[in-house]
Amino acid sequence: MFIEDADSKVSIVSIPFKLIRKFSNQAADVLSIDVGRKFEYGEGTIDFESAVATKIFNLMESYLRKKP
Repeated sequence: MFIEDADSKVSIVSIPFKLIRKFSNQAADVLSIDVGRKFEYGEGTIDFESAVATKIFNLMESYLRKKP
């Protein structure tokens, strides 16, 4: 998963799906991603504020359901 700046299209961070332990969209504009210790910045929770957080959450959930 790549997160990029919407204006400049510069990549901010790349999160391999295999390092994502869980993710949620409890607030309307916030996507929370819990990553494992092998993530380049260490383990923890990353919160992204975005007007399309729910859409990103749904895309991630759909993608991961289709994986074997």
